Amino acid sequence: MQLGTVFRYKFRAAYTTGPANLCSAVKDAITFKDLKNSIGTLTGEKKRKKHGKPPGHENLSWEERLADAVTPLWRLSYEQQLQLKQQRQQEILHQLFNRLANGTEPRTGAHRAPPLLPIRPSPVRDGYRNKSTFSVNRGAEGNPKTVGYYVGSGKARNIVCVSGDHLLNMPEKHKLVARCYEEFIRLSPLDPCILFHKGGHWREITVRTNSAGDTMLIVFFHPQGMTQNEICVHKAALVEYFIQGPGTICQLDSLYFQETSMTRCSNEQSPYQLLYGASHIYEDVLGFKFRISADAFFQVNTAAAEVLYGAVRDLSAVAEGDTLLDVCCGAGAIGISMASLVERVIGVEVVEQAVEDAKHNATLNHVRNCEFLPGKAEVVLPQLVPLLSPEQGLVAVANPSRAGLHYRVVRALRNHSAIRRLVYVSCKPEGEAMRNFQELCCPTDRQKKLTGEPFIPTTAVPVDMFPHTLHCELVLVFESESQSSVALHSRRVTSTLSVQNDIYEWSRDHRVHHKYSETDADPHNAVRGFFFAHIGWLLVRKHPDVLEKGRKLELGDLKADKVVMFQRKYYKSSVLVMCFGIPMLVPWYLWGESLWVGYFVPGLLRYTVVLNATWLVNSAAHMWGNRPYDRHINPRENKFVAFSAVGEGFHNYHHTFPYDYSTSEFGCKFNLTTFFIDSMCFLGLATDRKKASRELVQARVQRTGDGSTRSG
Repeated sequence: MQLGTVFRYKFRAAYTTGPANLCSAVKDAITFKDLKNSIGTLTGEKKRKKHGKPPGHENLSWEERLADAVTPLWRLSYEQQLQLKQQRQQEILHQLFNRLANGTEPRTGAHRAPPLLPIRPSPVRDGYRNKSTFSVNRGAEGNPKTVGYYVGSGKARNIVCVSGDHLLNMPEKHKLVARCYEEFIRLSPLDPCILFHKGGHWREITVRTNSAGDTMLIVFFHPQGMTQNEICVHKAALVEYFIQGPGTICQLDSLYFQETSMTRCSNEQSPYQLLYGASHIYEDVLGFKFRISADAFFQVNTAAAEVLYGAVRDLSAVAEGDTLLDVCCGAGAIGISMASLVERVIGVEVVEQAVEDAKHNATLNHVRNCEFLPGKAEVVLPQLVPLLSPEQGLVAVANPSRAGLHYRVVRALRNHSAIRRLVYVSCKPEGEAMRNFQELCCPTDRQKKLTGEPFIPTTAVPVDMFPHTLHCELVLVFESESQSSVALHSRRVTSTLSVQNDIYEWSRDHRVHHKYSETDADPHNAVRGFFFAHIGWLLVRKHPDVLEKGRKLELGDLKADKVVMFQRKYYKSSVLVMCFGIPMLVPWYLWGESLWVGYFVPGLLRYTVVLNATWLVNSAAHMWGNRPYDRHINPRENKFVAFSAVGEGFHNYHHTFPYDYSTSEFGCKFNLTTFFIDSMCFLGLATDRKKASRELVQARVQRTGDGSTRSG
């Protein structure tokens, strides 16, 4: 049989490309308030949990009904959409707060909803999807070979397949491919497969594109007992239509074909058959290139994915010696983009092809500290996590599907003592993920084998990945409930005694100093001279860059801490009492000194000496001394400053390994600060000390040091 006679090609002068004529009267009549009221709590009532229906829904066109189902916020401005989503995420956090509060014994932080930071908008709002799946069913005009999206339900037997040409989130290329596929199957002698038991062959399609415009089409086909020779005829016809016939307008770069009798089928169960073109498409994210296979998971909004991954990176607060555990890693985007910040990345993913992509992507981007493991997370993690050293800093990132994490995964994450921070990315936090949140934060439950310390939700950041829809990604940070309030109170007391700003402001400025050291964004930039770095920065207004960069830092952990915020609220009054009042009254009361001596000597003189000793860390320790760990940065090792500032003079080490609690490789030698922290740990009042390994320090000394191997 000649391939040319299989189909009678009908070259049409134009395709139906214009958007459906949406009813402007209804659009004008429905306001933000109306839609907000119609949606209500969105998940509070089961019957209306998916989306609200606008007034007069029965009188709307099929196109408007589809738009209301797929993009229910399409009538609102983008600012109104963000406002609605922010409010919804706040409701979800309060729901979590209430669930944790009910039926649990009081404990630190358990009854505190984490602060919700402002939602981060999507850089692209229309046509942002890089992956779309189109179904085949009976259309409004009765044609069973209609390609689009369903309106109605199978239970009510009122399903109608409606074209998605008017949907705001759909790119034009996807719409074009769907129209061409519809024409192809209408020309085909084979019936569509609507119900498996009723026969038919042509099923749904998936279209994947990247920011460069490359297009991959995946066609799903039910064999229904056909022989391979018969199937090959139709595969050849499919290739001919899209590569040589009218479908060439789609400019496909890849054409895949999967024959399966299952609703969903992985590449392992039934391989994707490459009929034409490249086996993969590639996408650039955050300066990295990622290979994407036919069935690999990748965020559907590439531009917003960069915003999401940036939020995960900032909130994870990883350090150079940490291990990053990337659960449900997909093609490895999060792990690879953060690999330079940690010592090791371990990714786990159930889709084997995605794991192959992740390994390839690591090699493609010259990332050598990533390891990706195939398998179900609930099987791999319980075996993997116990093998990770408890002395090693361990940060976990979980980005599961809407079904959330398996309970065995939650158990493995919670029960490992080294995991102090978990960043959970949820596309449906009000669903099964809520169960995960509860199990991560509930009290110890030996019946459920949740024996580890509970986590506390400390920060939440929504990221709008899906404009015009009700959904957005919620990034939740969980921290282990191990940090003792006694240690925090001691920090509160000492910072108040020294009057070096409250904990919140001091921590913010210190983070800016480390991230933008020796630039205009550094609060005490030593490049501007000794006097400025020592005291001058306190006598002038902050440089605009300091304010700008400071506002961009993630400070949710500080805002969520009651001790920090209490001290900030009562800082001025506590300074008068603790810095001057108590030092003045103690010698007067105990051994009869005059109040004047008490005020000037243990009060003002002590304050002046301590301030200047501390300021030497910002000035002298950035100018004089050797640089055995990194000769490319200004901070130095200065023995005099180490003595005067009780251990803070090992500054080259501190800036090279900022996560090391001791600020030095020499332990308690000349370092009373390290001795104090070690004492608190000995008494059980502090935990989770992070320390750079000796091997890591020596490797860094040889690679970037100035040749002096001892401090001072």
